[in-house]
Amino acid sequence: MANSDELITSVGKNSNDTAALIWSVADDLVGAYKPHEYGLVILPMTVIKRFHDCLLPTHQAVLDTYKKVEKLAVKDGFLRKASGYQFYNTSPFTFKTLIADPENIVDNFKAYLNGFSDNIQDILTLLEEGELLNCKTIAEFLCQLIGTLTLEDAVFLQELEQRMSDLEEGILKHTVSDSSTQLMHIRKRLLILHSYYQQLSDFCEDLEENSNHFFQAEECQTFSLYASRIERLYDHSQMLREYALQIREMEQSQTDARQNRTMRILTVVTTIFFPLSLITGWYGMNFSHMPELSAPHAYGILIGICAVIVLIEIWIFHKNDWFS
Repeated sequence: MANSDELITSVGKNSNDTAALIWSVADDLVGAYKPHEYGLVILPMTVIKRFHDCLLPTHQAVLDTYKKVEKLAVKDGFLRKASGYQFYNTSPFTFKTLIADPENIVDNFKAYLNGFSDNIQDILTLLEEGELLNCKTIAEFLCQLIGTLTLEDAVFLQELEQRMSDLEEGILKHTVSDSSTQLMHIRKRLLILHSYYQQLSDFCEDLEENSNHFFQAEECQTFSLYASRIERLYDHSQMLREYALQIREMEQSQTDARQNRTMRILTVVTTIFFPLSLITGWYGMNFSHMPELSAPHAYGILIGICAVIVLIEIWIFHKNDWFS
């Protein structure tokens, strides 16, 4: 069988023959797929390849994290943090390693797809069931995809806001012991979401601008609606980030207040015992002639003086609300 170079040479410069050769090669590459079925492969592979390229820079970090948390019941947060996105893939395969083993590419590719996080699995299920592939236009497909990516995000942000509200109430009532840890996880998740919505918003704005005039005016209006929805999600996440910062400042102010109360108590104790320490130090000196030592009631008088000093100090502290 002649190779591709020999076929191209034999065709010559005739454009019709060249076009026929290209289409014949394309038919060989797509196999059993007919032209009207190309979308069944092209669109899903485009989406999967995009996910792959986004996750590729942090792929090894996700694998290392997965080995550490594999046996944990809840590991999504660790893996999302490692990937830098709201999705991840725990499969050891990449497109490069898949292509390098053509004999096992079917099984390996299935294993690669099964390695995606649950939210991506939902999208792949929609692709497999044809809900996304039944779209009549590219614009409709993109809108369905964006809608799927942000399907329950508004509910998730509301639940996150309620969680932050409960955390704030717990801090005020001193019923939460690990508020700093919880707040740190929330702030990290909001940071990831903020970046995620920023990227989606930029993507929708590019589609809405339609700089290459690929989409119709009605389709651009639909992109504008999705861009507005993502912008609201972006603003909500930004508001929650500011809310988290306020909770952090409130927690810090409470910590400072507790430290100030502790320092006040230590100051009161030190102030009370300072004159007593001065008196005991005074009479602890080894002088030969101290007239008070020979007085019959000197001990009682000294105790009385110490008690009066303590009572006067307590009265002064109480008058200045140092015990409140």
